[in-house]
Amino acid sequence: MSKKSIYGKLRSRLERLFGFLEAGTLDVYFAPPYIEYIQMLGPFIDEHGKANINLKKFQAVQDKAENISMSSDLSLSLKEALQSSVNRARQLIPKLFQVQSRQPEEEPEDIVPISSDRVDSEFLMDVKKTLSDADYALFEATCQRILGDRVLHNATGKSIHYLSSFYLNAFCNNPTLSNYALRMADSSYLQEKFAMTNPLHIQPKPFRLDNKKSYYYIPIRELLVKYILNDDLVRIINQETTTNVTPYVRNNGFNGKLRLMIYGDEFGICNPLRDSSKKYKVYVLYLDIDNRQYTSKKKDIHLLMIWCPDDLKNSNQSLLDIMSPLSEDFLCLFRDGISYALNDRQIHIPVCLSHIVGDNLSVAELLGLRRSFGYAFACRHCGIPHTRLSSLDDTSTHLAIHNSYDSYKNEVNSVLSIKNFASPYGITCRSAFDKLGINVFQIAPADIFHDLAEGVISTIIAKVFEILKVKLGSDTVRNRFKSFKIWVNGKLDINFQPKTIKIRGKGWQKIELAVRLVEIFPEMMENPSDYAIYFHLRKVIFFVFSPSMPNICELRSSVREFIRLCHENGLATPKVHFISHYPELTEFYGPLSRFSTDKYERVHSYLKNLLSLSKNFLNVPYSLSKRNQMAQPFLHVVDKIYDEGILSSSHYPFPLGRSILRSLLSNDCYFIEARQFAARDSEVFVRGKLWKVTDRNIESNVHKLELNLDSNEIPLAGLSHLNSYLFKFQGSYFVNYSMMK
Repeated sequence: MSKKSIYGKLRSRLERLFGFLEAGTLDVYFAPPYIEYIQMLGPFIDEHGKANINLKKFQAVQDKAENISMSSDLSLSLKEALQSSVNRARQLIPKLFQVQSRQPEEEPEDIVPISSDRVDSEFLMDVKKTLSDADYALFEATCQRILGDRVLHNATGKSIHYLSSFYLNAFCNNPTLSNYALRMADSSYLQEKFAMTNPLHIQPKPFRLDNKKSYYYIPIRELLVKYILNDDLVRIINQETTTNVTPYVRNNGFNGKLRLMIYGDEFGICNPLRDSSKKYKVYVLYLDIDNRQYTSKKKDIHLLMIWCPDDLKNSNQSLLDIMSPLSEDFLCLFRDGISYALNDRQIHIPVCLSHIVGDNLSVAELLGLRRSFGYAFACRHCGIPHTRLSSLDDTSTHLAIHNSYDSYKNEVNSVLSIKNFASPYGITCRSAFDKLGINVFQIAPADIFHDLAEGVISTIIAKVFEILKVKLGSDTVRNRFKSFKIWVNGKLDINFQPKTIKIRGKGWQKIELAVRLVEIFPEMMENPSDYAIYFHLRKVIFFVFSPSMPNICELRSSVREFIRLCHENGLATPKVHFISHYPELTEFYGPLSRFSTDKYERVHSYLKNLLSLSKNFLNVPYSLSKRNQMAQPFLHVVDKIYDEGILSSSHYPFPLGRSILRSLLSNDCYFIEARQFAARDSEVFVRGKLWKVTDRNIESNVHKLELNLDSNEIPLAGLSHLNSYLFKFQGSYFVNYSMMK
């Protein structure tokens, strides 16, 4: 057969494979023609020394084949043949050349197209041997910028290719260095290999279910050593005593230990149609730390495990099985602790698992509890069934947080051994962390974010809008809401239908609506009794979202009255019932805002963004865990030290010009209205007007203000991180003090 005819067959078979790729052909149908193609390509290159093909399509086909070889459930013989072909293709890649198009795209003159996205795995070693130390430092810095563009800004391969032209201008007189850097820019494979050379990189460990599907675990000890432990955290742990921790921590002997928190949740990474949604849902576990000061930065929350719930459902294994790698590492940490060098001295740090958090359904799944808000509902805190939700008699309620681990063991054993035994707290099976000996009754605090933001707020605000429509008229209510433009979290969607009002938006948008409704309709302050349920909702939000410990008597009084008003308005729901336990849970665990799940849901958005431009959905847990770990060294950087002078808008700690006030930590009678941010001596200062409270209203937490200083400067560290809001009504200024500092 002539060389020309073989070329024709090679190109047609590549087009066929690329067509399979675009059509989403099943792995079992893609692998055989790929193997045949490589078996034809190999002898051709051996004979002629090279081959001219469409490298972009070959790259896509090769990526597909490599992913199948790592993650597919092909037969053993087919998988071995596929792996052999993939390895053979890697050897052939340096001898492939790009087919020249008749009408090539215009490219910058200094950009030379790269011959392949798959090159010899020893490329990085060759670069280090070839370049001088100074040139290799430039090469390494350029690679870091390229990788940062990819994992932090989600830049596409084409974007990175063209951005690299600007990076390479600095060493255009060094063609060897320029060529190496350009090859790195055009090779996602090399970028991944380079990321693995970072000392902070942690490779996800794959594990198999019995149906050959994979899940991934990031070793917890490596996370603790490389990302979590630091001098400040170790000092905090060493300073803990039985007198400066919560009753929960003290009673369980967790003080003086590194307290690990696990968050679990399921979410969809995209919005596919119908049954395909199961394929694109993942379940994640995040790792957080209870000892340190509250933080919502995503760099402080680490991916720990990830799997597809549908894969687990279609296997013969349980959550208890899938947690085995994590549980084994936990047991080693509990037994041995972890060492840390502080001031040239090795310190032994004991470790414990202190909290498991998540939305109510996710926590129930992890702890082996009944997952229901319907007639099968049983409160995991007090055991009350759905039929008694309308009861206001809480005088004899005993909360499960006071139950011992032995009582939990007895109850779970009864569930498993006694036919038709029904646990009053909804226990249905062993928890996913049963090997660790955790007390399920105590380990999971309340989920205030979903109880309020995704629970009662929408219903109560809809009722308040109905009252306002009667008093002010439908058109006035609708127009007032539409004309309010200074939202911080974005405007939500409210459908003012004649019969029902539907509120759609994200959790914090609903919370902001709840606290700022009084600014839109300040008339409510004149007749607060007409809006009693709204003002008591504000008080609950004021206390429970505070990072500080509230006065328990005040919290108990506010919650009791709020629950009574909810029942009067026909709102006897499970989430309203959960709120009734907040005073005792706060007294036991400390401020419940520490366990709010909103910060973890922001990490969901970050993970979704990692795959937003990816076309590889063959193994979502693998792709997400790999990309996340590539990004971690870039996220784990020290807080930025600002240049001296006025900060640019991209560095503002919070927005300007939206009527935001921040209270002084030293005195909540004073609030600053920021106009400018400035850096001096590595510290950020807030400049603006200083307002003083002249008339305090503790029932509504809307206080009258007067201007104290037209210009003042306060260190940012001396201000609350929670927003309050300035507004004017009947010629006077007021502060909407939304959450206690």
